[in-house]
Amino acid sequence: MADNISELITVHASLCDTVTLSNQAFGVAMLAATLTCLLHLIITPYVLITEAADKSEGLFLLTQGTWIIFHMIRLFIIVQPTYNTVTKAKRTAILVSQLLSSNPDSDAQKQLEIFSLQLLQRPLEFSACGLFSLDRPLVTSVKIFFVIY
Repeated sequence: MADNISELITVHASLCDTVTLSNQAFGVAMLAATLTCLLHLIITPYVLITEAADKSEGLFLLTQGTWIIFHMIRLFIIVQPTYNTVTKAKRTAILVSQLLSSNPDSDAQKQLEIFSLQLLQRPLEFSACGLFSLDRPLVTSVKIFFVIY
């Protein structure tokens, strides 16, 4: 059991390194994609509302509504994979703490303690240039921004 835990520690360390490298390599791209989604989700509803007030063509209104849905889906495509990864990492921490409380043998307990410390010291976080995390609260913030403006 201790060998399996040791492998998990190595895999988690590798995953943390990969997330760090991904943040560095794709941070600017994620920032640009998120900001363009935000801008589109501000401008498109504004155009939709102003054109609806002018009693514009139904096809134009339908097109604008479709664009709003498209940009929301695009935002979810950016956020959902990172959210799932972070959620699984948090679930792993819970499972490790449950295993620690089940009184494993001394070698396994030592490895679990090391793994638990690693999970605490190196949490997974995807970000766009370190400005904001790419997770579901970002979607909520964008929706609030969308409603306010």
